[in-house]
Amino acid sequence: MRDDKRAVDVFDDIDLPAFKIDTGDVLNESSDHSKTSEETSNRGIYFSFEMRFFAILISFVLSLSASLFFLFSTLTKVHENSAIVKEKAYIDYEVCLKNNDFYETECLEKNKLYVSSLIKNIDAKFKYSFDADTQEEVNFDYDIVGRVVIGDVGGKNLFFDKEYPLLSNKQSKSDRKGHLAFEEKITIDYEEYDEIATKFRQKYGVDTRSYLEVVLNVHRRGANLDKDSIAKMKIPLSQTTFNIQTEPIDEENAYIIEEAGLKIDNVFILLLSIALLLISLIIFAKLVENIFLVTPRKSLYDRYVEKILREYDRFIVNTDTPPLINDRMCISVHNFTELLDARDTLKLPIKYFIITKHQKCIFYINTNDEIYLLKIKAVDLEGSSEK
Repeated sequence: MRDDKRAVDVFDDIDLPAFKIDTGDVLNESSDHSKTSEETSNRGIYFSFEMRFFAILISFVLSLSASLFFLFSTLTKVHENSAIVKEKAYIDYEVCLKNNDFYETECLEKNKLYVSSLIKNIDAKFKYSFDADTQEEVNFDYDIVGRVVIGDVGGKNLFFDKEYPLLSNKQSKSDRKGHLAFEEKITIDYEEYDEIATKFRQKYGVDTRSYLEVVLNVHRRGANLDKDSIAKMKIPLSQTTFNIQTEPIDEENAYIIEEAGLKIDNVFILLLSIALLLISLIIFAKLVENIFLVTPRKSLYDRYVEKILREYDRFIVNTDTPPLINDRMCISVHNFTELLDARDTLKLPIKYFIITKHQKCIFYINTNDEIYLLKIKAVDLEGSSEK
């Protein structure tokens, strides 16, 4: 044990000549983190690093908590809400006749076969009803138009198409029980529209198929129940006899009034929450920066030695035994490359011995008569990097 201590002491006292360290890119890896800044101020109260760190941490927790509090306070969970809607529109009518020698009644009931030359006008009645199991208000606007259509016999091409207002736009809304009903009566001057179709056919000498389409247009808006509906009746024109066809509305559908999700109650509070969240992110970045500053980092010495051990581990043997100089000649090499050259020549392993952890070590090759020696000190590396 005494001999080992003497060998190390003697070795450490050797005044080695200055040598160049082949640090390569290890020196380039040194950064501002290896420099310590000591700032003192006599102009105010001094706060230690621990106090500043905990102040930043508390600020982050408070700002994040406030952000989440305001965020959740302004958001409301909405459950899916649906409504059953029943919509109906019926068309009732009677065909009123000119003075004639055959019919004792002034008007004929619906769903009959009518002689066009006997018809004076048609009294139509549109009955509409709406029911929905919702208390939200639904707005309606509706009108009735007459559309004269003149086309070819096959019905593929149109010669003439024009609309005539029969009832101007009206507005209404459902009650608190989701109910609405209205009834509109109009008188259709059959002779007027039949004359338009007959004149067109006679003037241009073409075979036509024409009709008058009387349409009730209903537009509803609100409570996510928007829809456009129509009920219509079709009256043939320029024909000797005809039947009237009707297309009522009779529907029952389910509508989703409100989908499940989150609802924003107060936009201002939401913006405040976002602002606090941004502030908390800035504080968090400062917190990470402070943690990064106190995180232990490997010194230039440790990185340099680890690089040698990593790249040349197949040539190096770790040892707990210091080199015994005795009568051997101590040959100091300037860098690890020279020690590698000696290893290639001597065919002997390079031994690695730590004198002081993180501060001083040696790499050496010992023969019977000589010791090839490379000593690495942290202080020498720091001095070399500063130059």
